[in-house]
Amino acid sequence: MVGVWNDIIPPRHTKYFTRNEIPHSINQLRTAHEDLVGMTAKPFALNVRPRNSSDTAKKEAAKVENVCLSFNEAGTMAHETLKKLEAHWLLLTGEAVRIVLPDFEGKTPTFHFKDPRTHYPPPGWAPWTVAPLDGTMFCYSEPLALLKLKYPDVDFRKYEKSAYGDGWGSNPEPNKPVEVIEYYSRESWIVCTREGITLSRSDTGDPGHPGVCPVVSMTSYDGVGTKGRPALADLVGLQIANMRVLSQTLEGVDKNLDPYYFSDPIEGGGSPKRNKWNI
Repeated sequence: MVGVWNDIIPPRHTKYFTRNEIPHSINQLRTAHEDLVGMTAKPFALNVRPRNSSDTAKKEAAKVENVCLSFNEAGTMAHETLKKLEAHWLLLTGEAVRIVLPDFEGKTPTFHFKDPRTHYPPPGWAPWTVAPLDGTMFCYSEPLALLKLKYPDVDFRKYEKSAYGDGWGSNPEPNKPVEVIEYYSRESWIVCTREGITLSRSDTGDPGHPGVCPVVSMTSYDGVGTKGRPALADLVGLQIANMRVLSQTLEGVDKNLDPYYFSDPIEGGGSPKRNKWNI
């Protein structure tokens, strides 16, 4: 789905195109996807009802409502942007993942977006199962320079000693990818690199450890397995068919307008031939 959204033909559909053919695309799937994102990514209305009709209860409800509204704006991005990202991936991949982390200085939770393609929940888990999400993992790559910005207190000199064995040397390129693994459960929150460098860690008993799994996964219901089915999955075949028909039509028109440039070259080199008689 992500490839088709970016005009990339899935491997199982490449047989419908010749090796040298340039596929043309009027990406109807992307157009429909953007329209649906605009309709579904609207921030939800937050309304806290008072316990009763007294003035005290109304003031308490108003205070809680204001606190909750401030939580929505406390993350690294605006709540509207976060909702658009979640709608984008939920429609495109059938899953959207949000992680809630504490900000101890601001005394507020912060909401962050995670790429659902890097999320690996426990086997068999889905949002509609009885078991709560616990012990889930993320695996992805990030540039070394970005990791240094996110974790300024971590010693990354190991990479300056060519830990990868591919010539990082004493001055590693800042865009070199580093594989990062994140693990979240009630007992432990661990962020580390594949080489064993701990970027951050919090365990049960540590000061401020929340004792909850902070990952929230939203998956569209499939009914067949635990993986969600994208809302536009059925349009992939139609999009590929449209690309094939459009490419053949344009190629046919070009050949009729100027067949000289769309014929095979003479064997052994030389100018292209118009037909089998080389005339």
